Amino acid sequence: MLVSLGLIPLLIIGKKKDLKRIIFALIILILASLYILNAAKKDVVYIKDGIYEEITVYDKVLSGRPTRFFQQDRSSSGAMYLDSNDPKDLVYDYSKYYSLYKIFNPEIKNALVIGGGAYSIPKALLADLPNATVDVSEIEPSLFNIAKQYFNLENNPRLHNYTKDGRRLLNDSKKNYDLIFSDVYYSLFSIPAHFTTQEFFSLAKNKLNENGIFMANIIGDLSQQQPSLIMSEIKTFRTIFPNSYFFATKAPDNIKPQNIIFVGYKSNKRISLHSQLITTNSDPIIRSIEEKQIDISKFDLTPYPILTDNYSPVEFLTSRVLQRSINHQN
Repeated sequence: MLVSLGLIPLLIIGKKKDLKRIIFALIILILASLYILNAAKKDVVYIKDGIYEEITVYDKVLSGRPTRFFQQDRSSSGAMYLDSNDPKDLVYDYSKYYSLYKIFNPEIKNALVIGGGAYSIPKALLADLPNATVDVSEIEPSLFNIAKQYFNLENNPRLHNYTKDGRRLLNDSKKNYDLIFSDVYYSLFSIPAHFTTQEFFSLAKNKLNENGIFMANIIGDLSQQQPSLIMSEIKTFRTIFPNSYFFATKAPDNIKPQNIIFVGYKSNKRISLHSQLITTNSDPIIRSIEEKQIDISKFDLTPYPILTDNYSPVEFLTSRVLQRSINHQN
């Protein structure tokens, strides 16, 4: 609005040939201001600096449904529908992919979720698996209580919360899991490098039971331009999990940034994604999984580096993803 006011004198003293441009600029600025004001209409119910980021909880209407959002700095990393008591009624598409365990290992007895956020996935797993225990590793100490106060997380003897870095927890623990879901890559602006390397994936695999599965939600694009975070991550992941699967939550042919789901299967058993059990499944995510699978054979991964603890330039790689996204929009 200040810029719009600043253009008014130019309307008065500007040359006639510039008037059309100035009027057009005013219209664009006014429309942009109205859009931003409308987008900002949200009811903040909690805002406070945590140890690692600013934490905001706010309510807003999404697709006609009242929704509560959980935001860490600039990234909305969790949400809950306020008109639903079903913990499996998840808001974000990527979080619904937790249910892929039903394809690979439906007999989950213990699970670990690295990165609690709004605790959407732990809640869903507890509801799905009445006999399983769920451990959560969340380094931000206040999030567990925030989830209980604002996101309907109930006290449950099967839920164990650890205020600890997920990799440190895995390294120190003597416990093995049927399912490990790593959800610490919530923002392109702050991907923790120590969760992207061969050493981390190797540690996670060693902490899986015989038929265990490791899943990770990573944001990036499927553009084959070099350098590429996702291509390097896929190449790295496959060195540890040769029996692996990758799914694009939007579409495999979409080159814009999106959530990519990594699945590493400790078993050597290959899973057919076009079996009748999958194509007729009641879960819409499982039913559509074949069309979301990324065909890795179409990619030449040779030029992309493997990420290790000694070499993981994540900030550089994510900056290239953001740069390509901005250039694509322009």
